[in-house]
Amino acid sequence: MRKNVFLCFPATWLLTVILLVHSPLAAEVRYDSGKVQLRIAKHADYYRIVFTADEATIEKALLAPKKNGEVRVDFGKTVSLELNRKDSEGNQIRIDPAEKKPMEYMKGVLVTARPQSCSISIESVTETKTLRLSNPARLVIDVSFAKNGMSKKEDTASAIDNTSVLSDALVIDAGHGGDDKGIFSPSASESEIALSVVRDVAAALGKRGKKVTLTRKGDQAVSLDDRMNIAGSQKNALYISIHTGAGKEAVVYTAPGNAYAERSETVARALSASLAKELDISGRFDRLPGLYISGFAGPAALVELPSPLLVHYDKKMRERVLKAILNVLAVPAKSETAVKQQRPAPQQQLQQPVKKRVGDEI
Repeated sequence: MRKNVFLCFPATWLLTVILLVHSPLAAEVRYDSGKVQLRIAKHADYYRIVFTADEATIEKALLAPKKNGEVRVDFGKTVSLELNRKDSEGNQIRIDPAEKKPMEYMKGVLVTARPQSCSISIESVTETKTLRLSNPARLVIDVSFAKNGMSKKEDTASAIDNTSVLSDALVIDAGHGGDDKGIFSPSASESEIALSVVRDVAAALGKRGKKVTLTRKGDQAVSLDDRMNIAGSQKNALYISIHTGAGKEAVVYTAPGNAYAERSETVARALSASLAKELDISGRFDRLPGLYISGFAGPAALVELPSPLLVHYDKKMRERVLKAILNVLAVPAKSETAVKQQRPAPQQQLQQPVKKRVGDEI
């Protein structure tokens, strides 16, 4: 005789299982306690150092700048330091603190690991700025260095006169969104500022006859792949992504290596020059290989406005930012040939973007 067996579980236990399965946190990449990943990128006049770990480790990490261009981070516990690169066998590179000797990360940058700290030596350090970000948890350190006596003002991008590459179709992206707030400040987050700027720009461009597509219209999470899919549905468009940086300058990035690099740089130079002029700050453009916008089949640039920790984005400031961006993007395309995007030659391939989460944009 067949017997029916019924299993009964407490309602609270079942609800917990459902929440874990459907929660976005279930798919989130988590870092093991004690494991710290390090990556360093060189820009025009500064290095960006990023430590990624679990929330508790990043929260307790202390920056202790030292003389002679050495920056030390104390974690307050024993950690395992690994680089965001792999060896010839495909294994993650780890720095053994027992060796007690520096490892050259790149030319001019030496990394030394200790059981509870990490020291980074960089030549000609002039200034250090630090911020903490979440999702994933990161400690970001921007280390400025002397650049052959050249001031930032001298490095400001060129004039706003070459607009022949512009299109009447634009895709404008507000960086971050949802749980990923980007840089925090007492008054607003990077996510909120970017969305506010993007809405202002889209409304103004629409009144000037431009066709504008937004990757997000509210405070929602949109993956980098989804942003590229939205952008890819628009033909002959220019892609602009809005963020805030860690300093008081305006930086506009391009992703070198594809058929649209030259046009992207023209737009980036014009935007950085306009922002420098209207906001009365330093402005420059920079090339950043592997940036996710390299996946867009057309001119693309990523704008980093001044940090909300250093600049208050009130109504007057937003109006100045809007004017600076419109100086470049509101210019009508000069002819049909100016609107059409240059297609890659058969032998040229678009650079494959590095797969990153939204939190990795910085």
